[in-house]
Amino acid sequence: MSTSFARLADNYSVWKRGLEGIDVITSPYLEELREQVRALAREEGRAEAMREMVLSLGRRHFGKAASRKQKAQLNAVTDPAHLKRIFDSVLAATSWDDVLATP
Repeated sequence: MSTSFARLADNYSVWKRGLEGIDVITSPYLEELREQVRALAREEGRAEAMREMVLSLGRRHFGKAASRKQKAQLNAVTDPAHLKRIFDSVLAATSWDDVLATP
């Protein structure tokens, strides 16, 4: 369990050296859980990057940044396919509202 927490804290190499010579039992459940958490974090990271790209491209295309309300609407979108459609719609849209109306 300590190595699982060490990995989550990004200190695995330090813990590994400290635990050398000690019989460490690994937990398949915790390893699976760690992988699931990592997968979710990667997915959220990709969604956040897509939102940043939409905001950047839209700012350039429309000549102004999205309003707080529009940013909140964009942040509420969690489906990666929907975010991709929104991104793809920016250059054809005439306003932020058009972009955010993308189904």
